Amino acid sequence: MGTITFKWLFHQSKLKLRPIHSPQEFFTTVQASELKDPTEFTKTGAVVFTLGLAFKNLPEDFSGYARTLASAGVHGIGFGTGLFFSTVPPELIQACIDYELTLFEVPRAIPFISIINAVNAELTRQDQERQHAFQRQQERLNHAATQGISKLITQAGKELHAAVALTNAQGVEITNAQYDGIDALQAAQSAVSSVSDLPPSARSLSSKNERNVSTIVTTFQNNCQHQYGLAVCATEKIGTFQRALIRHVVGLSTLLLQPAHSHIQHTLGQLTLAVQLQLAVPKQLETAFGMLSASNNINVYLVCTDSPAQLRRVLASLKSPTAQGGTHHFHLNVDDSAVLIVTPPTDTILQDKESFPRLPSTARVSFLPQLPWRELNSDLLVQMTTHAHSLDRGTSHRYSSPAPDWLYNPSVQEALKNRRRTTTDKLAEYDSTHNSDLLPTLKAFLLAGSQIASAAERLAVHRHTVRARIEKIQALCGIDLTNPVIRAELLLLTVSN
Repeated sequence: MGTITFKWLFHQSKLKLRPIHSPQEFFTTVQASELKDPTEFTKTGAVVFTLGLAFKNLPEDFSGYARTLASAGVHGIGFGTGLFFSTVPPELIQACIDYELTLFEVPRAIPFISIINAVNAELTRQDQERQHAFQRQQERLNHAATQGISKLITQAGKELHAAVALTNAQGVEITNAQYDGIDALQAAQSAVSSVSDLPPSARSLSSKNERNVSTIVTTFQNNCQHQYGLAVCATEKIGTFQRALIRHVVGLSTLLLQPAHSHIQHTLGQLTLAVQLQLAVPKQLETAFGMLSASNNINVYLVCTDSPAQLRRVLASLKSPTAQGGTHHFHLNVDDSAVLIVTPPTDTILQDKESFPRLPSTARVSFLPQLPWRELNSDLLVQMTTHAHSLDRGTSHRYSSPAPDWLYNPSVQEALKNRRRTTTDKLAEYDSTHNSDLLPTLKAFLLAGSQIASAAERLAVHRHTVRARIEKIQALCGIDLTNPVIRAELLLLTVSN
């Protein structure tokens, strides 16, 4: 919360304020009220503006009024003259002296709202100034982080005007920056020792020791579940922006404390060379999948979206929950709107919307949990893709029933491909050119058993819209969708693509 000095307020010449008694140095906010007891609506450090309407005939009650405001933490009273009182009542002046409230006169020509606006403008300016200073501090910390964890902690001490220490889970010092004779190492060691038996999570505590040193301790983990303790000890109160800066230091420390990636790069290099040279890669694959799961099992997801943009959002969103849980994932784009995602067997983030709320509402997910990684192959990929395309938009279902094997026979696929050129491919091209939804409408219509109402519900459009699109589809492709054989043929074309 920002503060403004009364000295600044009284120097605003346009407001023409006349100070009468000034025991308080600063205030936090201003508000106008004609209530006899406005404390229900006041804040600590406030200035209350009043015309004295409630005391017009009882000026002796100003004493109780001032006492009530002072007990509520109000710092001052701005009294408007020229309407109910020609001057500031002596009873109010004495009451403000008795209860150490700052008192000043507001001439009738100056509306309260002009003072409130001036104060709010100054508070906004101060906040923007603090934001700019905070951003500059973050930039200096970011630069220090490029030089290593020790430089980061040293710079953090300078920015926070505090001692900063970082330890590992055993309390061993990683780096320590003392400040003004203060050492934060013991506080950091206490932090990790007090939470070492608790479930992995970030915790923050604050305390003051006998030296009037404000202390913030934070425990955190990197993605490999390694725990660390960070302590900040300052002689001044640690405020909101300082706490935000500490969180920034923790975030940078988490990145810097990640283990070296040489092993991962080595495995990736082996796989790359083996594939290029067309060599068998069982050992390298076992090593790679071992980084994902200690067991032989994995969870497999096939996610289909309506557009490449939606697919990019899925992949971007996937980084957050997997990172927070300390897990990793592999993914492979099947096409520009579908992706294969593989996660550890304990990770179920894509199986329902509650676990993964940022999954697009139109996405379709086919998933297969606890699959031995050696059983993941191109045939399964095709079958899960077919299953995902057959789902209602916005649903997730476990894959359990592969399509008939004959559907994937090369000669059958070639025949289907030729038929698509005159039907579904033509619709896709029309949709791309005219920004329409004929192909999705056809899929919904066929999967709904040719029921117009059900298809409309799936597409979230009116049934008349579906009917009009079906007529357009029949005209473009030269087909009759009342013929069940034609519908069966098109169903195969849409779900096997």
